[in-house]
Amino acid sequence: MEEIEENGIKIYPLPDCDSDEDEDYKEQVRQLKEAVPFAVCGSNTLLEARGRK
Repeated sequence: MEEIEENGIKIYPLPDCDSDEDEDYKEQVRQLKEAVPFAVCGSNTLLEARGRK
C-alpha cells in the first residue's frame, strides 16, 4: 500500500459500513480492506481509445 500511495496509483476505496450493519458483515468488510490490493497489474504499453489514454 505504501508503494501504491507513493506512486499516486488510484485504487477503488471500499465504502465504510453503516453503523447499523450486522457485526459479521462489518468483519467481512474489515478483512477485505486489509486484503487490498487484491492484485496489481502493470503495463508498458499506452493505448488510446475514443481520445482517452
